[in-house]
Amino acid sequence: MTIRKPARLSQLLSIEFPIVQAPLYHGDSSALVAEVSNNGGLGMIAGGLLTAEALQHEIQEVKALTNKPFGVNLMVTEKNALDVSNYEEAITRLKGFAGAEALEFEALNTEAWSLSPLEELLDILLAEEVPVVSFSFGIPSQEVIDILHNAGMKIIGNSTHMIEALLWEERGVDAHFLQGFESGGMRLTFIGDAMQHGFSAQALIAQADRVLEKPFFVSGGIYNKSLFAAAMIQGADGVAIGTALMLCQESGLSELEAEKILSSNEYDSVLTQHWTGIFGRCLSNEGTQALRKVRGKTLPFPEQLFLAHAATIDELETGDKKEEFQPIWASVNAPFCRRDSVKSLMASLVS
Repeated sequence: MTIRKPARLSQLLSIEFPIVQAPLYHGDSSALVAEVSNNGGLGMIAGGLLTAEALQHEIQEVKALTNKPFGVNLMVTEKNALDVSNYEEAITRLKGFAGAEALEFEALNTEAWSLSPLEELLDILLAEEVPVVSFSFGIPSQEVIDILHNAGMKIIGNSTHMIEALLWEERGVDAHFLQGFESGGMRLTFIGDAMQHGFSAQALIAQADRVLEKPFFVSGGIYNKSLFAAAMIQGADGVAIGTALMLCQESGLSELEAEKILSSNEYDSVLTQHWTGIFGRCLSNEGTQALRKVRGKTLPFPEQLFLAHAATIDELETGDKKEEFQPIWASVNAPFCRRDSVKSLMASLVS
């Protein structure tokens, strides 16, 4: 494969190949992140749901496994104003799902249902001198962007359409991650409706090639050399790969989960917002099927995430079907991936 477009992304991120690991909020591991970097790509820690202490531990673990560049993904969210009735109605709607029948608002510590403050997580990144950071669900303040740039950090902005991406360019982003509608995981939309403004990876490449100035890479079911090559030939500066890397042996995915993904078909790839409050593409399992029967609005993110976790905690801690009661984020092409090593996958992409 000969790509004649200048290697803008590889040069910007100091990596050998224009391949970025999409942040994995299920199936991530320090070994996976490090191996992606060791094999010429950019490994990414999914840090948005971690505490500052846990994030620092993950960063130090990755550092112990690689001396190559890697990054951390964080989330830009605001505190939601919810009252008791919002929680009680949400609990009532979940009746019949996992252990939701036993949930009572008074017993839930909803005051703690929030993400770690972004400032605390950024302090860890600065202290650990992480070279790359990406942001999902929004854009941090200009002050934060300036601080990160002054520290020499490269900033990746995550978008699902051009209005978001152009706003990122106004704020001084270094590169764009454009999430195609085929991608697994939560939809990263922060302007407009996530379902109404979803575009394929191919459409995003065509649009971005016309209107964006900064390097961009796309996700959307990319798992082999031909899809990688197609994205580059169409005009992308690189690709993000999530599901194919999640299925690698170094990931945190269980063998049962891997088997379930690889034996699935296209009808098993579904979109739901009931796991987190944000629409996301995941594998249909027992929990997802039950949640898709729930009618009415969910709580917003991250409160819905904490509520769903509270309803499934018994299954996750003591049940024998853990893979059925958590979201397994996976792309539309998940069944065509392989259970292989990161080294083998990366070699197959760039050979």
